[in-house]
Amino acid sequence: MHIVAKADDPCLAPLLALFEAMYAEEAGYGSVAALATDGAALWLKGATAGLERFARLCVLELDGDVVGFAHGAFRLLPDYLGGGPVGSVTHVYVSKNARRLGGARKLLECLEEWFRAKKVARTELTVVAGNAAAQAFWKACGYEVALHQMVKVR
Repeated sequence: MHIVAKADDPCLAPLLALFEAMYAEEAGYGSVAALATDGAALWLKGATAGLERFARLCVLELDGDVVGFAHGAFRLLPDYLGGGPVGSVTHVYVSKNARRLGGARKLLECLEEWFRAKKVARTELTVVAGNAAAQAFWKACGYEVALHQMVKVR
């Protein structure tokens, strides 16, 4: 496990292909979110802003290859909901050939450890509705359905 601390970390380059693979896989599960032409690069630029201050990026390596990543950030609840920080697991992805080895849990633990240090009140995430395996993973990690997001594509 590697925690990225700087935007020029050499392990970031492989994340572009992994990020694109994640979105391609999610499309197969019915996700309506489509990456822009430079979507992976734009994501990486944003994901590396405020590292360890407002966001954490964890990288999973297997036999010297980058095979997964997790990104999380925190935000403050509005005062009318009691205020305080809330963690957001924005992305967790492990390449298909490296799954079922405990890597996704290690990535999640990396984020949750950081959230605990930031004293977050709760952690939130979204899952593509058609991805039953991901839903089962998150439930096994103690997460539960709190709301259903609805979209209308025009």
